Amino acid sequence: MPGGSTRIVLVNLPRMLREIIEDVVAAAPDLDVVETVERPTGLIAVVDGAKADFLIAGDDALEDVGVLLRERPRLKVLAVAGDGRQTFLYELRPQEVSLGEVSPQNLLEAIRAAIRADAYEIVTS
Repeated sequence: MPGGSTRIVLVNLPRMLREIIEDVVAAAPDLDVVETVERPTGLIAVVDGAKADFLIAGDDALEDVGVLLRERPRLKVLAVAGDGRQTFLYELRPQEVSLGEVSPQNLLEAIRAAIRADAYEIVTS
């Protein structure tokens, strides 16, 4: 976060993993764990109350990360698999893709490609 530390909330992490993350973050002057919660209920209120920029959660704590990101689009969410060996980053990211000159065929291809990309995102999430 430019001009200040990134505020992090930890949610539903196994104790050992939580302690490791807290130690790693404590060593970084630009990061700050501001809240730790055991249960993932009321995450939007927790994020708002902590003024969080980043959320790190056990992957089983995030039933619908899409709802959380739609409500707080600037939030970044790092889901950590139960064993701590894999992580997944969730974020909303506006993007612009140049599609070239417009023609009826290019327009149809662009629409279909965007639909396929959305379907791919849903299947792989």
